[in-house]
Amino acid sequence: IQNKLQEKGLMDKSLPKGYFGGKTLSAICELMGVKNCDESVKIGKRTLIKLLSKNETSLFDKLSDEDKIVTLTLVAEAGGEENTYKAMKAVSNVLYNRLPSTNITKEFKKYPTMSSQAMVNKGDFSCWNSKNYDGKTKEEVYEMWDVKNHKQLNNAIKILKGDYKNDITGGSTHYYNPKKTGGFPWKKKIKHKEYGGNVWYKEWVPIKTIGNHKFGKYVINKYKVE
Repeated sequence: IQNKLQEKGLMDKSLPKGYFGGKTLSAICELMGVKNCDESVKIGKRTLIKLLSKNETSLFDKLSDEDKIVTLTLVAEAGGEENTYKAMKAVSNVLYNRLPSTNITKEFKKYPTMSSQAMVNKGDFSCWNSKNYDGKTKEEVYEMWDVKNHKQLNNAIKILKGDYKNDITGGSTHYYNPKKTGGFPWKKKIKHKEYGGNVWYKEWVPIKTIGNHKFGKYVINKYKVE
């Protein structure tokens, strides 16, 4: 490990080897992009993969910041499904259906939960929720999901670059995994000034099941004066 760290210029070649101390720990943290570097940082499979890899630029590294967020979301949300391409495409359809325009990348920031910061704070998608994100930088989240080496990276980028436009979800704007969430809130009472201060009912409309996820949307269609 120390030989590889020295080869990559992360450790001074004059340092003695054979002892895992602060210098080695700092070099590991720099390699993995971990900012909060302390003794809790462990060497595992991802560290070894990165150490042994050549210094080649990943396709992920070439993406814009917005594209990286979308790609990570597709991979993390559906990269382990049986029909992975279809599952990731369905997730991309949901992202796209939430947008006010036809450009999935340039218009992301116009939807509040899809800008990079609001997205991770609100936790609309499990890969960005507090359990997984927990104050980490986006770069640390990318490392956590090992997106640069993910076997579905090429497919996710292919979807990102245009295949998201073919909607297979029937216009869905939300999805959930019943095995993990136990169900969706089927009816939600809301009161908002946009609706004249009256009470409306926001109801879940199921549309399709794709892989492990149930897709649908909320429709405000019940009106009651109180």
